[in-house]
Amino acid sequence: MSQETTENYSLLCKISKATSLQQIANMSYELLGNPIFIQDRSHVTLAYTKKIEIDDKQWQQDIIKGYRANIPTSRQNKETYMVYDNSIKSGMPVIINDSNLPYARMVKALRVRGVHVASVILTAYCKPIKEEDINLMEIISSFIKVLIQSEKYYLSTNEHAIDNFLIRLLNGEQVSGEPFKEHVRVLNWPNRKCNYLLSINSMDKDPGESSALSKLLNRFRQLPNCHYVLFYNASILCIFGFEQNISDWENETEIAHLLKEFNLIAGVSQCFQSLRELHEHYLQANYMMKIAFLLQKNFRFYTYDENAIYHLIKLLPNDINPKRFCHTKILVLEEYDTINKTELVPTLQVYLEHQKSVTRTAKILFLHRNTVTYRINKCMELMHTQMEDGNEMFSFVFSLRILEYCKKQL
Repeated sequence: MSQETTENYSLLCKISKATSLQQIANMSYELLGNPIFIQDRSHVTLAYTKKIEIDDKQWQQDIIKGYRANIPTSRQNKETYMVYDNSIKSGMPVIINDSNLPYARMVKALRVRGVHVASVILTAYCKPIKEEDINLMEIISSFIKVLIQSEKYYLSTNEHAIDNFLIRLLNGEQVSGEPFKEHVRVLNWPNRKCNYLLSINSMDKDPGESSALSKLLNRFRQLPNCHYVLFYNASILCIFGFEQNISDWENETEIAHLLKEFNLIAGVSQCFQSLRELHEHYLQANYMMKIAFLLQKNFRFYTYDENAIYHLIKLLPNDINPKRFCHTKILVLEEYDTINKTELVPTLQVYLEHQKSVTRTAKILFLHRNTVTYRINKCMELMHTQMEDGNEMFSFVFSLRILEYCKKQL
């Protein structure tokens, strides 16, 4: 065995034990003698060879614009693009030589269960590509594919590969300037006035454990006004766009019917316009999902606009009792319920949250109208109020939600 073969074997052993894509990208340079880029299907750079010095303007462009600089474009000849496209379909490494490319490139498409999920691109900045590099690229790519499947880069088994740019935004990463604009363009992000992020889950089981997850994701993709759907942190995330604010999600029949069909609930963020706001609004929708599991109400949608009070309560320091902010008249009702084992507090809350409608309150609580009327009259008697002052009504609802939250937390 030659010394070069021995060294290559030793380097491959090290690469096989790598725990990140970045480690593989760095160590591959020692083996191949040229830098590599690892990109997802939408050409977002996941990792590239670092800690090397290449005095070339094109190298800097590849780093900054890796998602578009490392692939054939419409300015290059049709034959070159067809070669690249065929490599995606076959999964075999191909070498691209083109007069429009200052350096030759080797592309290896990564496929999982027949679906193209990522690509590895080697560029001959430092030395010409040799025939044996093809076999080395195959082996390195197999190690890369294992990491991609085990991490969040590949989360879909159908033709809709996860866009890691959105994952980066959801994770809170800041992408600014021209790269952000280019990514938005690649996503073909529609210009809608009102966008909402919905975090969707099941009250029965984790949707990630369902064999029908792929089918369910496709059902959401087919909904009108749905921009994007992905499975992220054990929840289905959907981004919807409308020309005006949505005040009653229960009346958005297509979405509501799908949630009902699969027994799902949705946490709904506030309205936003720019993808720069995605992380903030993901946190809103995700917290509404937590509130849904905490409160266990008979709703399909939990909107941040209507339930932000619960988030506010959660943000209080642990040494502060939220009840200290309750209206004293509501605390009187709570004490009465505790002593007499009645249900005046929850009845009043439903009554006030539904425009003081006896009929709707009776329907929601499965009570007779006369029972609701009796309880509300008893509340007014104990609280010495006719419930007609707007400021007082606001304070009552605020206090009732504090009590509801505290009770569920026990």
